[in-house]
Amino acid sequence: MQKDYQTALLTFLAEYAAFTPTNFPEATSQVITDHKNGHYQLVRFGWFENCYFYNTIFHFDLEGDQVIVRRNQTDLDIVEELALYGIVAEDVQVAFMRDEAPISRLKMVAHLKGILPDVPYDKNEAYNQ
Repeated sequence: MQKDYQTALLTFLAEYAAFTPTNFPEATSQVITDHKNGHYQLVRFGWFENCYFYNTIFHFDLEGDQVIVRRNQTDLDIVEELALYGIVAEDVQVAFMRDEAPISRLKMVAHLKGILPDVPYDKNEAYNQ
């Protein structure tokens, strides 16, 4: 069976781009692709309360039969979500999670926010240096 991950990624990104976020109702979404080099992104940008925002929601690279997830700014389990579009879980590599320490996305987010006790979190730390 031929794996058409390019079409799967484009369909996934187009469908996700059609959603209007409730917290940014005037946001513009763009699917950005580089078919030749295998890069696929969804970006969202616009104005909110006099502030301009620009976010990369998803970034995927397609290398052979591997889909590499470079960025996922959602709470979706991206491996399960891509499986709904025909992308085999074994062919998905989540680049921002180390292979030797597989953890759930919720645990990873909690860890990054400093919720887990082994990582103190000070939101002002960057300003104290």
